[in-house]
Amino acid sequence: MRWRWLGHSAALLEMAGQTICIDPFLLKEKGAESADVILVSNPRPGFCSLEDIELIRRKDTVVAGPREVADEVGGGLALEPGDVYTLGGLEIRVVPAYTVRSGFFPREKGWLGWVLFDGQVRVYHAGATDLIPEMAEIHADLAFLPVSGRYVMGPADARRAAERVGAETRVGTIVAGDRFVPVPGFTPGR
Repeated sequence: MRWRWLGHSAALLEMAGQTICIDPFLLKEKGAESADVILVSNPRPGFCSLEDIELIRRKDTVVAGPREVADEVGGGLALEPGDVYTLGGLEIRVVPAYTVRSGFFPREKGWLGWVLFDGQVRVYHAGATDLIPEMAEIHADLAFLPVSGRYVMGPADARRAAERVGAETRVGTIVAGDRFVPVPGFTPGR
């Protein structure tokens, strides 16, 4: 399993023989490569960039997200929290992502986070969220968590979220645009 943080909420993973891009955004300058799977957390700009999706999408690429994303990208797979999707040796479990404090990513929209499992490593990409009760049901080795304190959880809640899901490796994302702001106990994107 290999991973790379691409800025904002975007992450590139190689798991179970699949290349997975989550929330592709501003990829042209980052040496984007085609993906087998594209997962989009929500339809807001910075998460759902049609230009970036088309940059890495092939004819056989699976593009998945909430209903409004699936409709917008055309031919996308509409998923909701609680769904489990299997592709080869990769299990994708769909979990909720929402904010309580800001209401910027409201729960009732049904926007998404992701738990990916290849039989050995479990990766949690939280999407755009606060520290939420549903995280108690998530277990992961690696967690990509939003850290800004403005629209999503701040550093203290991100540390609590990482502890709650049991992640030894923690990557803080969505921080000050594409600049990684070091958070004690978090790994810089690589």
